[in-house]
Amino acid sequence: MIIFDIETGALPEDQLRAKFDAEYHAPSPPGVFDPSTVKYGQMKDPDKRAAKLADERAKHEAAVRDFSANAERAKSEAWQEFVSKAALSPITGQVLAIGMQSMESGKIGIDGDGVDELELIERFWLKYRQCREKARRMCGYNIFGFDLPFLIRRSWLLGVDVPATVFESNGRYLDSRVFVDLMQLWGCGLRDYCKLDELTKAFGIGGKPVVNGVQVNGSHFAGLWATDRPKAIEYLTNDLFLEAALASRLGVVA
Repeated sequence: MIIFDIETGALPEDQLRAKFDAEYHAPSPPGVFDPSTVKYGQMKDPDKRAAKLADERAKHEAAVRDFSANAERAKSEAWQEFVSKAALSPITGQVLAIGMQSMESGKIGIDGDGVDELELIERFWLKYRQCREKARRMCGYNIFGFDLPFLIRRSWLLGVDVPATVFESNGRYLDSRVFVDLMQLWGCGLRDYCKLDELTKAFGIGGKPVVNGVQVNGSHFAGLWATDRPKAIEYLTNDLFLEAALASRLGVVA
């Protein structure tokens, strides 16, 4: 049996920026103040109504004065949010690395260094075909919820052939003859999402690494992959160790 795990990151910034700019809807300027839009409710007193009108006019003037700065800040915040989520979508993200560990030998391989994404994904599907031919299972955590859909969708976008056997006959489910999702197994038929780190700690297996008091997770991987490749590989290797240990505890066998 093979344990596998993928790590993703955002597409290059120029590609992200082009997509963001095409989809972003900038706020409309305030326009001219219209006194008829002021809502007085049950207010009847002329002085109070005049004060209310003056207050609304002042707010409008402030909105006009600060519009450019507020619009720029809103766009910057929207961009930061867009980038923060980019790695989670196959439209704005890419596969950076795929780790595999043999449960029989314990041998670990990390693929992705010096390989473009298209070739990396092609290699994964080749391994899948080999495993299917040998009736060998491929196991991971939340692979039905993230890893496999991401790989399949990136394959379609890149023009990589997805083996027909990846889908069950009805097209709704993924190849249960080969793939085992540990999170799904833990769920016992329930749709319960549980983080790998939370579950492995509950089993006393260990957890994600902590660096300078901060727990490292998948959102940090792309940064590590770009700036500290050994640390990134260490992180992915640890995930494989956690998943292999969890598979053993859940009774998954080759």
